[in-house]
Amino acid sequence: MEIAPSVARTASAVLCLLVSVSAQSPAPRYLSRAQAAQVFDALGEPLPAADQWPSWIAEADRATRARVAEGDEMAIVHWFLFGTSFTDRPRVTSRQVEAKDIAAAVTARLDDFERALRQSGGGERAEFARQILGTGSSVRPRLQAMLDRAMKEGETHARLADEARKLGDPRLEFAERSRMYRARGLSSDTSVRINFAIDEALRSLKPPVRRVAIVGPGLDISDKQEGYDFYSPQTIQPFALQDSLIRLGLARPDALAVTTFDLSPRVNAHIKGAAARAASGSSYTIYLPLDGDVAWTPAFVEYWRRLGDAIGSAAPATVPAGLGMLKLRAVGVRPTFVRRITASDLNLTAQYLPLADDERFDLIVGTNVFLYYDRLQQGLAMVSASSMLRPGGLLLSNNALVEIPPVGLRSIGYSTTLYSDREEDGDLVIWYQKAPQ
Repeated sequence: MEIAPSVARTASAVLCLLVSVSAQSPAPRYLSRAQAAQVFDALGEPLPAADQWPSWIAEADRATRARVAEGDEMAIVHWFLFGTSFTDRPRVTSRQVEAKDIAAAVTARLDDFERALRQSGGGERAEFARQILGTGSSVRPRLQAMLDRAMKEGETHARLADEARKLGDPRLEFAERSRMYRARGLSSDTSVRINFAIDEALRSLKPPVRRVAIVGPGLDISDKQEGYDFYSPQTIQPFALQDSLIRLGLARPDALAVTTFDLSPRVNAHIKGAAARAASGSSYTIYLPLDGDVAWTPAFVEYWRRLGDAIGSAAPATVPAGLGMLKLRAVGVRPTFVRRITASDLNLTAQYLPLADDERFDLIVGTNVFLYYDRLQQGLAMVSASSMLRPGGLLLSNNALVEIPPVGLRSIGYSTTLYSDREEDGDLVIWYQKAPQ
């Protein structure tokens, strides 16, 4: 097929622009010893010697990245327990399976799961599971070992949560909960709900917001809460954040750029692939499930109903049989907003982007991320975030982070959001501001 000269010229110009932008994008750098020293000093941690620092920070980065594989294994566990695409068995939830029948339900699902992996196809999730588990005789024992680990982690989490409650001080409890998963694998689960909490927190911002970053944008295999798998794996927050900023009048649709920071090659490849398809005119569909059996707050339901309206339009959505009172919306995000997202492989606890003053972020969002890190890692992440924020810029997080005055980020307020009438079904979002010049 012959390409018209005008189209060819346009394509060539776009390619040149992309190459130029790519060439100008700074590569992540490790935090220097001088940058990190203030955190070590404040926390009373021994600072590695100058000649040891390069190997120390590189090893710290490697150790954190190794936890991605553990998180991927837990994503497979959640898909196995809650998925409906590979089996017609009931989902292993307290609502659908009685406690006395759980063992039998798991065994039946194991048979179906093994069969699905042996067959070709099955979609992106099945291929992901094959990469981790294989397809032979090792699938069942490997998955059973992963299930055992998930149960032990659940027991540990329950114990830590109970110990946090016994502290008797809501502030200390929240701080302890904000490091609850510091010994677990890094999960990529995401949810619609946290984006509602961010939407409410954003109402305190003032325009204009032009450059934003998201730490851990998320990619669903099978979420621990919703757990549905009748649509392809998706990322929500990069689009929900754009939608909120535009709808609230904080950003212009044509002047908003989003950068995502993630350690997972799978997450980064997903976002880059979506942007590449958008360059050819393809939209990105996000599916927004809502459990009809839960008494959601009216404010959350209203948010769910309008999510995506500023950046896309309604897309076809059908709920498969057997999922109860599930409600579902789907939004086709317009290509122009998908193209505005740039994925960066960056570990915020060890790396930062060396940005010029006019390239720094107005806003960084990190939700359900920092609880995977200990105090030292959180402090180093604050150094990285501060270096990339413009003066007066904000970091929003639903975790209490280590505040060290020389770092230049301090909490200036918070917002509390409830999602439903269920116990502890809500989030507190804290606003950390970089000191204005």
